[in-house]
Amino acid sequence: MKHRIIFFSFILMVACKDKPQPPDNLIGKEEMKEILIDMAMSDVVVELKKLENNKDIYSEKYALFKSILNKYDVEENQFKNSYKYYLNNLDSANVMYDQMIEEMSIREAELNNKP
Repeated sequence: MKHRIIFFSFILMVACKDKPQPPDNLIGKEEMKEILIDMAMSDVVVELKKLENNKDIYSEKYALFKSILNKYDVEENQFKNSYKYYLNNLDSANVMYDQMIEEMSIREAELNNKP
């Protein structure tokens, strides 16, 4: 819930700006959604590990961030430009975020139903 409030606050801040043109190497909506889901899930894992052994979470989060981008064969700059583009296109961002929540809820339910 906290992430949702932060996300929507950020969207409201950028909603009034001029809409940028999509970058040449824009990540597609579906792939971007999957990348963001993986990143959100990795954040949870890192936070849980932090509680267990008080590690440096920032370096661990960045390492996971890089490995997720490698998984999707996406460069960091490409991700940043695509992320900015989607955040500046409120309709696309809202649809993508709703799909992310739905997908993450399904995954959570599947994990909770495993023996």
